[in-house]
Amino acid sequence: MFERGRVTPVDFRTLAAALARRGAGKRVIGFDVFDTLLRRRVQPETVKDLAARWLARQIASDGSDRAWPAVREQRRRLEREHYAAAERAGDDAEYRLRSLAAEWAATAGAGDPIALARALVSHELELERCATFPTPGVEAVLAGLRAAGQRLVFVSDSYLSGDDLWGLLRHHGLAEYFAAGYCSSDVRRTKRSGRLFEHVLRAEALTPRELLFVGDNPCSDAESASRLGIDVLRLDDAEEARRRLRLRWVEELAARERFWVGALQREIVEGEPRHLRPGGSVEYRLGRLLAPVYVAFTRWVNERARELGLGRLLFLSREGLTFLRMYRRLAAALGPGAGLPPATYVAVSRIATFLPALPRLDLPALGRMLRQYDNQSLARLLRNLSLPLDEFVPLARRHGFTDPEAPLGAAATSAPLRAFLADPEVQARFTAHRDRARALLCDYLRAKGYFAAPAVGLVDIGWKASIQDNLVRAVADTPDRPTVHGLYFGLVHVAADDVPGSHKHGYMADARRGDWLEQVVFKNGPVFEMFSSAGHGGVVGYAPRPGARVPVRPVLHVEPVERRVFRRYATDVFRGIDDYLREYLERLPLLVGTAAECRPYLLDQLRRYILYPRLDEARAFLRYSHVESFGVFHQTTYEFKGSWRRALLGGPPLGAVRRVLQMLQREFWPEAYLRRLRIPLANFVYDLLETRYGGRHVPAPPPAASSE
Repeated sequence: MFERGRVTPVDFRTLAAALARRGAGKRVIGFDVFDTLLRRRVQPETVKDLAARWLARQIASDGSDRAWPAVREQRRRLEREHYAAAERAGDDAEYRLRSLAAEWAATAGAGDPIALARALVSHELELERCATFPTPGVEAVLAGLRAAGQRLVFVSDSYLSGDDLWGLLRHHGLAEYFAAGYCSSDVRRTKRSGRLFEHVLRAEALTPRELLFVGDNPCSDAESASRLGIDVLRLDDAEEARRRLRLRWVEELAARERFWVGALQREIVEGEPRHLRPGGSVEYRLGRLLAPVYVAFTRWVNERARELGLGRLLFLSREGLTFLRMYRRLAAALGPGAGLPPATYVAVSRIATFLPALPRLDLPALGRMLRQYDNQSLARLLRNLSLPLDEFVPLARRHGFTDPEAPLGAAATSAPLRAFLADPEVQARFTAHRDRARALLCDYLRAKGYFAAPAVGLVDIGWKASIQDNLVRAVADTPDRPTVHGLYFGLVHVAADDVPGSHKHGYMADARRGDWLEQVVFKNGPVFEMFSSAGHGGVVGYAPRPGARVPVRPVLHVEPVERRVFRRYATDVFRGIDDYLREYLERLPLLVGTAAECRPYLLDQLRRYILYPRLDEARAFLRYSHVESFGVFHQTTYEFKGSWRRALLGGPPLGAVRRVLQMLQREFWPEAYLRRLRIPLANFVYDLLETRYGGRHVPAPPPAASSE
């Protein structure tokens, strides 16, 4: 009978020192693998769930995984049978992955069961590589022990084979530190029973006192080894225990309520990151906030493209470049089996597409623009129409326009404007410019694949989807025009702009759903625009390029203000987005849930940022600006522009609350202004008042107009 070994609880910060003390005189030091050398991003049973989902997709006629619970239950039954068979043979209750996979694949009744079993094993091993990561700091501990001449072995209860564990450790850069490895599925002996430890002692020719074992499990690692006389360092790391507990809670919540699906995905992606930096500037942290939302939107585009049978996706400049890059990286990670349509980047803008879209030059045709921008001058109107001032202003002087920069007032009642629009020469010159612009736009769209499929998708940040309306109108007379589906991050639907063959869909927010909670997205539209927008400038028109593969090139204009903001601030935001995306793609095989299921949680995160920003987040926006290049042509800045005096004293005292609320509603992002005031509970009171009165009395502010 052996004297019991000593069990010493340690956390990971003190492990190296404990090994130095307790390892003296030991010939071999053994390490548990899972939760000791390697930590998990998901629960062990979750890996089996994911394997069941994969197998369900392989055997389903439509490629879906809807039947995965039944497939998973089949594995549980097979596991119980293998455990029982092992015990009947006098072995410990354990099974081997490859033996079980062969039976599991055979029960599927689809294709070649041998090939399917081989692919199933390969997929599960890939899931294990994805689901595990080296315990932070463990490599330095192992390197120190090896440098001291210590012999190291690993000992694991696992249905994976020893070769599989070697491969897993090799993948994580730890295999080189070990001289040998012992696995329960190879020898049919487990740590739980103590028989695997007995096997290790015999194989290494050791007495129990010559082996020191490091593991985390109180039973199979500590109690079983100690009972044989082996000294044990039992890892009891409070921080890691909290992480595992949080992961288990979120997994269980996600299984019951879809709100938590997004939270689980974020936990898996951001837990123990490889690329994301802790802390960072306020812009970098903004990138980390936006990244999960942008990735989910791109996943939603993937899903909708398949559902709608879209033959091609066109990502509209400038925000579309960010989403196109995500789309391509996601498509590469998902593989050709995902069935995603080809995608391309299309350089368009409202100002470059408005003229080609006009059926004629009259007030009804201009109504779409004048509804949104009613403070027009003749010169501004001509710039919005991309019509040259030097050609049209002299014609306008015939009809009483002395100052082309003077406001038109109510355009519908402007006699000079009506006379100008009725001028035959004005109409002739307009038609010539319109037809030339329309031909260039159509040639450009054809080269970009707009007409290459019966149904195409346009992807953009969204809001009023005016570019989609322009494109559909501009090609209305083209025989092979496709059905168009606009896929937007947020959509403020304008029913008057609907045309046949044109459909619009909003992901994070869609005004047609009438959901008060998601309207928060429209309270700070520029944050999504500015920090998804490419820095190459806006499209102001098109020019022919004879002999080129794309016979028309977009003409770009970069505003110096935008360039400065992009270089100084957006770079860090995009770095945070890219770091998150790298983490996401590495964890992609572990992530379950559609973009629609992730939306409630992600919307909640945006509501926190927009309604209750932190002080540094609120202050940061004062550094940004947004250049409007259609309709109003000015630079928008985000400082407070209201008057507290007028709001409080500009009417009956009983109406002061209403006037304050209305004043704040007219400001851009009033929540940020209130946070900068640093008045306790100011944001809470404003949120309460707006929720109480806003839906009935104060319309939700429209999103800021995009420069594209």
